[in-house]
Amino acid sequence: QKIQKICSGLEYTFILTKNGDVFSFGTGLRGQLGHGDAKSYNDQPKMIEALAGIKIVDIDCGAFFSMAVSSFGDLYSFGWNSNGQLGLRKAPQGTFDGDTLSKCQQVFTLPQLIDLVGLEDDPIKNVYCGHKHTIIRTERNRLFSAGLNNYGQLGQASNVNDLDKFTEIPVKALDDKTCVQCGYWSTYLIN
Repeated sequence: QKIQKICSGLEYTFILTKNGDVFSFGTGLRGQLGHGDAKSYNDQPKMIEALAGIKIVDIDCGAFFSMAVSSFGDLYSFGWNSNGQLGLRKAPQGTFDGDTLSKCQQVFTLPQLIDLVGLEDDPIKNVYCGHKHTIIRTERNRLFSAGLNNYGQLGQASNVNDLDKFTEIPVKALDDKTCVQCGYWSTYLIN
């Protein structure tokens, strides 16, 4: 199959083919490979069965988490959700009872469809991942962020810590030519 995009996280790799299939391989101890387990697959790339039949148009990898965007503008995330970077509720820090733990996973081994309230008329077209943060871009060139914000990489107010829900970044004058790139602890917008 012809390859459209390749991206890598820490010790793992993702491949997007021209027909929209996603393959992954490498270390999967935090569920970042999307195969429904926390195993490593080092021999050869393995298709992510949970995304089979869904045409994926963009992918990216964080340190230990992965994101995929479908041709319908849906966002799928999986892997380690330590700081809310998957756009899912993160587990609270410190000691808590078993009931709280069962309601707040930190590791998602299968792709999770992220409910992005208010974006039904503005589908997602791209996803960008840093070490522990994610930026999504919509068809109307709006940007949303989730995850770790210790260094201001989410483009939110400085008093905002982790975000486990995608929140719009207050930026103006983005267009299709604007380049978005996530670094380890940073996000860049280049016009």
